[in-house]
Amino acid sequence: MEGIGGKMKKVFFVVLLLGSLVPFGLAQTIDDLQFMTEEFPPISYRDGNKAKGLAVEIVQEMLNRNQSTNKIHVFPWARALRYTKAKNNGALFGTTWTEQRDSLFHWVGPLVIAQSSFYTKSDSNLVISNLEQAKDYSIGTQFASSNEEFLKTHGFTKLYSNRDNSLNLKMLMVGRLDAVAGVNLVFNQLIDELQINTNDIQKQHTFRTLKLYLALSKGVPESTVKQLRHTLDTMKRDGTFNQIYNKWLPGEIPPGVE
Repeated sequence: MEGIGGKMKKVFFVVLLLGSLVPFGLAQTIDDLQFMTEEFPPISYRDGNKAKGLAVEIVQEMLNRNQSTNKIHVFPWARALRYTKAKNNGALFGTTWTEQRDSLFHWVGPLVIAQSSFYTKSDSNLVISNLEQAKDYSIGTQFASSNEEFLKTHGFTKLYSNRDNSLNLKMLMVGRLDAVAGVNLVFNQLIDELQINTNDIQKQHTFRTLKLYLALSKGVPESTVKQLRHTLDTMKRDGTFNQIYNKWLPGEIPPGVE
């Protein structure tokens, strides 16, 4: 009987040891998270060694309210998205919510509401009034973006993927693309940065409304997810969120509590 008791003690010890190892590699607190965003002005961008933008300021306020000294990093979108899917401590914003992505992450938000449209050269005389019509043309998309995913799932075969839409816009202007799929809040600033006359660009069919979130890796504990959601909801209720939103996007309606 003593032999059996000794074996049982060993088994119990192993179970305890394995249980104690489970948390390692998982993000336990907000300070354990890797906060990431992309070059997507005015929503997020790098200014020297600092991240700036609408969503950056919102997330930074969330960190401040939780007494976190965590940093926000600006990375290429595809790299940051891959990290957040593969690791247990990713915190990526502004990530567009889609049905295809829903089960991949925990979602905190929305942080921003925007619209996606097709943009053409004004002198091309092209008219795109619906999705089916757009399939006839060569469309520039950002690699691994939700717009690219959306258009692929809707049967688009003439997509030309680049790491950012500034390259697509340049290709559009020299006639190498018929249109570009862009987000309204970002595309207008991109036109200004490339010193393109706004009269030379024609906004065509708006094919979807976007909600941008803070997406957390599935390994992030539910308690941390709830903590971040509560912080954001509190900011929306006390007026801080609207104040930040109106600073960056005057005249745009901020998203409410969900």
